[in-house]
Amino acid sequence: MKHLFTLFFLLCLLQLSIAQQAPNYQLVPNFNVPPIYQGIYLDKSFDKGPLVERPYSYPDPTFNWKQEAKRTIAPASLAFASGIFGGLHEALLWRKDVFFKRFPNANRQYWDNSISWENKYWRRCPVQLSDAYHFTASAHHMLLFSAGVTATVPIATQWKRSGKWWYPIARIAMQSAAISAGYYLGSELTFSQFFKR
Repeated sequence: MKHLFTLFFLLCLLQLSIAQQAPNYQLVPNFNVPPIYQGIYLDKSFDKGPLVERPYSYPDPTFNWKQEAKRTIAPASLAFASGIFGGLHEALLWRKDVFFKRFPNANRQYWDNSISWENKYWRRCPVQLSDAYHFTASAHHMLLFSAGVTATVPIATQWKRSGKWWYPIARIAMQSAAISAGYYLGSELTFSQFFKR
């Protein structure tokens, strides 16, 4: 499991380093064309000009609540899925009888944690996949970690050009509220509603 997290973290760092090194290319119009035709592409033979590197233009520094709310969708969805796996994990621990009433044909060797611990010794597979108890815990942790990364990377990359002093705080508060609400809903729906005693 540590190796998967390390690989995921390194891939995220690689993506960030590649994105920061890539120049921002823009098309420069051909000024040899009469002004009336500039910017109008008459046919495919029109000379669009060479690609030149331009300095990065920062977005408008005003705080856009609608755009920030849209940025919370992915982390909240990942946290919701993590809450579902967390609720299922707790249901397998504390409400086993309700789980097997709801799913009577479930394989007890995989889903019942009182006997599924033997799977890691006689099945040749990673511990995270050997039984439902470990699988739901691993999926819960990986999805919650992904929600955190998805929420914090955009905030960290825009920290210096964020505008007023309270913009980063508002972004962090919105992302934290979205992740908390998503996780709570997923966990409550699974553990308290679906596997209700």
